[in-house]
Amino acid sequence: LNADIFAAESEYEIACTYLDLKVEDSAKKYFYSMKIRAEKLNDDHTTALSLIGLGSYYTMTESIDTSIIYFHKALSFSKEKKLEFFTQGIYENLYEGYKTKKDFQNANEYLIKYSNYKDSLFNEEKNKQLTELETKYETQKKDKEIRELAQQNTIQDLEIKNTNLSLKQRNYWLIGIIIGTLLLISLIILFYYQKRLRLEHKTSQLEQKLLRTQLNPHFMSNTLASIQTYLFEGNTLEAGKYLSKFGKLNRQILEFSRKESITLGEEIDLLTNYLELQLFLTDNKFTYSIEIDKSLDIEEVSLPPMLAQPIIENAIKHGIMPNEKKGKIEVLFKEKNNILILEIRDNGVGFNNGNSLSTINHTSHSYSITKERLNLINAKAKKKITYTIQNRLNQNQLTGASTIFNIPL
Repeated sequence: LNADIFAAESEYEIACTYLDLKVEDSAKKYFYSMKIRAEKLNDDHTTALSLIGLGSYYTMTESIDTSIIYFHKALSFSKEKKLEFFTQGIYENLYEGYKTKKDFQNANEYLIKYSNYKDSLFNEEKNKQLTELETKYETQKKDKEIRELAQQNTIQDLEIKNTNLSLKQRNYWLIGIIIGTLLLISLIILFYYQKRLRLEHKTSQLEQKLLRTQLNPHFMSNTLASIQTYLFEGNTLEAGKYLSKFGKLNRQILEFSRKESITLGEEIDLLTNYLELQLFLTDNKFTYSIEIDKSLDIEEVSLPPMLAQPIIENAIKHGIMPNEKKGKIEVLFKEKNNILILEIRDNGVGFNNGNSLSTINHTSHSYSITKERLNLINAKAKKKITYTIQNRLNQNQLTGASTIFNIPL
């Protein structure tokens, strides 16, 4: 029975992964398969989870009415079976669904339920959403008042101008100066606005490139294929272990790629998860270590997300895999003079040391994306992030490669 429940939960993780990848047919297949399995097992937890999963699937496919139906089913079932830990998430999804339908009355109702349920964890973002919903009902009334006030101001201006010709002439001069000033200010604002739009567009393009680099299709498909092999062989414990790591890694990448900075602890957690999966895929071709200075508080120190991951991927693929000896990856976090030093070392074949042209181009491409990304980050920052890449030598013998980032704290 435990194995069947574990298989159902594994189907849920696979479905969520396909949903993150927007492979909708496969996600739907696994959600329904999980629902059927859960109902046969008569297991409350997996049944509720399958209803929530189907609600999420129909939200992703923009079938909002169907999504709301499944979330209501999940809510009723969870309350009936006293599965209180699902309630908060269901309330939030119902709020989002009704908000998308522009059913603000129901959206407001479920946002209030969600916020009350969440109590002390109710944050500023949800408060803002509640305020937006409440203000929509007052918008027309305020617009009308603003128009009436503008009309009154216009009438008063006309009456003042007609009282005295000289005053009217002075007003013309004043208005001309004001218009000229406003025009100049508008041109300055427009210039900086266009500059900001170009920067945001470039940032968006770079984020997409970075996301494609980190969600490498070969890495993802190889991982899923290996996990499915475990499932076919009946090794559900190993399959579940790596499926959990894989699902977590994908969610971390999708979440962190939207942030300007994350904590050092979050970065270390992502790197550990990624390196464990690479060990799984390469049949333990290498070992790794992550070292952190005792002086660094991993919950307080922050840095741009996922700087190290593309460098580690290159080190494994183009430094360690072509090498016959056992590979080693070292990730070091140190602090010196209020600078966070991030160093990635490997004992591979090094840079341009007889590598193929495709290897050099791939490495150059990854470092080119890193350079573009740092240029955008540095454009907004007072203190600049720098990095260096170099071969590691011991008595003039090549022992690997090293990449060092210097990140101001």
